[in-house]
Amino acid sequence: MDLRRGTRWLVVGVTAAAGALGLGLAASGCNAVLGIGAATLDPDAAGSGSGGGDAGAALSCSFYCSTIIQNCTGDNAEFEGTEDPTAICMSACPGIDVGHAGTIGPTDDDTLGCRIYYAQQAATDPATNCRFAGLGGGMRCGKDPCALFCALDLQYCPSLTPPVFPYASSADCLATCRGGDGGPGYTYQTTGSDLQDNGNTLNCRIYHLQNAYGSAASGAFHCPHTALVSQTCN
Repeated sequence: MDLRRGTRWLVVGVTAAAGALGLGLAASGCNAVLGIGAATLDPDAAGSGSGGGDAGAALSCSFYCSTIIQNCTGDNAEFEGTEDPTAICMSACPGIDVGHAGTIGPTDDDTLGCRIYYAQQAATDPATNCRFAGLGGGMRCGKDPCALFCALDLQYCPSLTPPVFPYASSADCLATCRGGDGGPGYTYQTTGSDLQDNGNTLNCRIYHLQNAYGSAASGAFHCPHTALVSQTCN
């Protein structure tokens, strides 16, 4: 695997603030319980670009994925690996909460609209904005990257055949990631490369989780790397 940059890191502890996140189309029942809406795959979904976004931009996975993949490339890529980046993005995106406001803008919350806004800003300043647009949110689109990580992990990995269980439950994942029950938690690095294919960080686990979404074969390979005891993220 290719860890692209050797860069000085600034390590930021993941906060314990809970994020209200959707669990994707495959878990719409859970979304109903939580009172949030998952991202849509419809390219014509409602949601105008307010708060600085393009007026005609759709609040949709197709617009998000096309924008972030076009504007965040090379060292600033947020979806990369052995699978097609668009397929990875489109598979994982429905787990991102659309947001109650349903708008595209610098809302600084863990929503699709926030990520689309920064993906658009990345057209002129990718080094600053791409990490905010990625799944982890860069501590700008949400302050608790563990919430989306655990939602996507628990939604997808146990659904494989055979199932993979990196964590026993959502509570187990969140406590492990955030550092509950006396554990150290996963560090989330907010400078340098946002995606890493090794190292004991949340960034590394997000890299392997989004690659797991590429295909069933990729899921079988990458899901175990998202666990606390990981062959690569250690």
